[in-house]
Amino acid sequence: MTKKSFKPLHNISLGILIANSIVLCILYLVSVSERVGWSTKNIIENIKTPLFDFEKFGTYFNIQGDSFLLIEEFKALPLDYSPQHYSIYGIILIFSFAIYLSSISGLTKIYHAMFFGVFALLIGTFHFENLHILHQIHDKAFTALVLMAFLGISYYFHVNQHISFPKRFFTFFILNIGITLFIQYFTSNKLWFIESITYCLPSLSIITLVFVIFSSMAIPFGILFLATFKNMGGSGDSFKHFIFFYVVYLLDLLYCYVVIYYQQDFQIYYLTPIILLLIATFVGLWVIKQQEELFAAGLRDKSTLFWIYISGAIIGLSTIAFHKTTYDESFISATEQMVVVSMLGFGAIFLIYILYNFYDVLKKNLQVYKVAFQPRNVDFLSTWGVGLLFVFGLLFLNSFKPYKHIKASYYNNLGDLEYINGQNFLAESYFIKGSTHHFGNFHSSYMLGQIAEMNKNKIVASVAYKNAYKGEQLEQAYIKSASLEIDKNNFLEAILVLKEGLNKYPKSEIIANNLGLGFLNINEMDSALFYLNYGIDLNREFTKTLKGNYIAISTLAKNEIDKKHLSEISDQSSIIEGVNQMALLNSEMIASAQNFIPELVNDSILNGDEVSYIYNYALNNSLKDQPEDISSSILKYINLNNSDYKQQLLFAYGWTQKSIGNQKEFLKAFKELNSRYGTVNGYYNFLIGLEALKADQYILAEHKLTEAWKLGQKSAIYPLAITYSILGDKDKSIQLFEFCKKLNIIEESDMKLIHHYVKTKSLNEFSEKDYFYQLLFNYQLMNDRDIIESLKGLSIISNREDLFSMILHDRSNNSPQSIPQLISLFDKQFDISEDLNAKIVTIQYESNLPIHQKEILKESTSSIVEFANHLITQDTSIYLSDNLFLNSSYQKYIIHQLVKKDKDQDAFNWASDAVDLNPYSELNVSNYLQVTIPKGMKDFASDILVESEYNLDEKATERINTLYSDLIEDYNKKINTWN
Repeated sequence: MTKKSFKPLHNISLGILIANSIVLCILYLVSVSERVGWSTKNIIENIKTPLFDFEKFGTYFNIQGDSFLLIEEFKALPLDYSPQHYSIYGIILIFSFAIYLSSISGLTKIYHAMFFGVFALLIGTFHFENLHILHQIHDKAFTALVLMAFLGISYYFHVNQHISFPKRFFTFFILNIGITLFIQYFTSNKLWFIESITYCLPSLSIITLVFVIFSSMAIPFGILFLATFKNMGGSGDSFKHFIFFYVVYLLDLLYCYVVIYYQQDFQIYYLTPIILLLIATFVGLWVIKQQEELFAAGLRDKSTLFWIYISGAIIGLSTIAFHKTTYDESFISATEQMVVVSMLGFGAIFLIYILYNFYDVLKKNLQVYKVAFQPRNVDFLSTWGVGLLFVFGLLFLNSFKPYKHIKASYYNNLGDLEYINGQNFLAESYFIKGSTHHFGNFHSSYMLGQIAEMNKNKIVASVAYKNAYKGEQLEQAYIKSASLEIDKNNFLEAILVLKEGLNKYPKSEIIANNLGLGFLNINEMDSALFYLNYGIDLNREFTKTLKGNYIAISTLAKNEIDKKHLSEISDQSSIIEGVNQMALLNSEMIASAQNFIPELVNDSILNGDEVSYIYNYALNNSLKDQPEDISSSILKYINLNNSDYKQQLLFAYGWTQKSIGNQKEFLKAFKELNSRYGTVNGYYNFLIGLEALKADQYILAEHKLTEAWKLGQKSAIYPLAITYSILGDKDKSIQLFEFCKKLNIIEESDMKLIHHYVKTKSLNEFSEKDYFYQLLFNYQLMNDRDIIESLKGLSIISNREDLFSMILHDRSNNSPQSIPQLISLFDKQFDISEDLNAKIVTIQYESNLPIHQKEILKESTSSIVEFANHLITQDTSIYLSDNLFLNSSYQKYIIHQLVKKDKDQDAFNWASDAVDLNPYSELNVSNYLQVTIPKGMKDFASDILVESEYNLDEKATERINTLYSDLIEDYNKKINTWN
């Protein structure tokens, strides 16, 4: 065999060994807690935040809405076992077995038989009989067949030494792959490899520990090489260097011994047992080359020893990495203990070996490492045997702890297998045994807690998790234990558990977060904020979550928030920050400087967090001077499969429409909200009622506010009382005002005035309230001059103009001819605001009166002012405004314009929406009839006529019936004319 033929396989083997070492280092650098991982549970709190201010008819109150706060609590994930871990480990075993079998065929007969016997025993532990392949012949027939295949090929290669090592390797590798694929194809259990690996883990563990013992002698000779490889003879300090490095090595081992066996860690930096093992493994590659002559009697080929060593190294390191991956800390503990005692035992004896055999050579400053295995006084193998006795002596002093931990590991692995197979009862029994042999090992305890939780046995789970965190100390165990206490409402016990956890893990932002939420459970806001702030100051992975929680709890507690916890919301922000900062701004009625960030809600199917952001933003958006139109974004999510959150999304959509001035879409959205969710919630009707009252649609306001009041919306009672007063229903008005007094909405003095003016229009006193109630209850009984005199008694301009507008609307319906004189008298006495001027213009238009205002009103963003200017200038284009949807004048105007310009479909759509959203308006019904009947849509008109009899009063119904008859008659005449 040439060295060149070995090179690819040599490089691949070293590559796998290096990869194993890197994985092992990463597994040690990444804590078990990080690997187990966390999930979050969102607690959604809602707080009342100001929505808008309503001011009309002397009524001023703040309407509140719900803003959502997100509070994220961390939950510990269960220990999870991925089949990929087993399959990767299995592939590495296939490779290393191929190297091992290839190499032992290069041994002499007796050693070949011994080493193949070890492999045969290993194959037996795979328990292939459980696969039920060839079980008709015998349950172990398949195992025997596999062994015969390996034995035959191995013996063939042993006899035919001329076959190159790479060919031997690829033969065994292909055989391993073939057997694996054969099993995968013929067995019904597709996860058979998990079961087989689990059953053979004890054997592989023994091989690993043997490798640990064997490699433990490497570092002393590595130190010898390091101290003498540059020596050229003569004077020098190689002896001092050797002694220095060796003393440091032994001190490190002694410290490891104290830490591992007595748990006395003085927070000193040191090389851990696993790092020492990795160093020893790679140093061993050099050492094994030096020992080829030492073991020449059993070798036919010098390279055989190297390949046996590298196969053992790969098996050993991959087995350690596998156990680390599956959270088997019992095995890792046993390995670390074996590394320490092995290196300590061999380290002490090989120091004597080196000094006793090579002291004079060291003093001469020669390259001692070249003759390290050619001793003068004491031979190597005898020294190794004494070292082995030292190792067993140290194990005996420590009651053979590694053995107990290996046994615990075995039971834990069996428990994992049964858990994966869904046999929780069997798994539980194995984990109990594992806990017995290695008390407090977190794997057994955590899995027992996990299974107890699945079985709804919270008491057992709580005990198991406490054992888990009192043993190996795992963050998740503290979180699990505290969570169970919270489930039992033992909030103080949960706090104590989390405090203990924070003492153990002072840099755990997760425990700090949950501890803060623990104090929130008992309403200790300051303590909650203290621990959240503590976690934020750690500035680690979940800082954004803790900041979001801090903002949420500060908002709940109404505490001032330190600016360091606030940051500009961007597409890089967490959703919890976005939601909670919006809620904070809403609570203080501050408009956000940021626009809507679609990236925070980029999913097609939304979760509760994303919906909360949309909802909170929609509320905050209404506070802006120029609200952003996000209705298209919201509508997209409503149309997708987000039925679980349709209520919140529909509210956000409707409120956005109101914010941007689209009254029609706002009413549509809230009507749908009320039809879907209003059976037990009068809030939506309440908001529609206020909008109608603001737009002087008193009958619509009366119906909506009444429905809201019946469903327990107490805020509706005062505006409803005002509405009944405007409509002239004094009896109902008095009843409602009495309720207002009982609810402390109005004072006793107000109630006396109300009782007075319900009975008479005579002034009691010359106060603001007297004039207000006099007009409210008696404006229909007062002449123009009395009305003006009473209006003069009102010092609050908004009250005066609201009442005057109310009177004009009443005159428009009942005596439009009296409007000009009243306007003239008012104009002489008062300065008229632009908005009132605009209303006067629109009422004149609605009442078919000439518009006396000739000057264009000042530029304004108000829709009513823009519409009035359109009427004043007699602009022939159509003025479109969804924000005037409830305005009667505009309803008359838009239908007239659309019909006039032959936009029949648009006219029909508008009239349909109008009569649907406000069926109590005589004008809307009239418009609908005038749009539909001339176009032959008599069935549509007939349906609305029937409905109007329930929605309109008697006089209005008579007028509508007359109109209907006239329109039908005109339509029939036209039909006859065409015929």
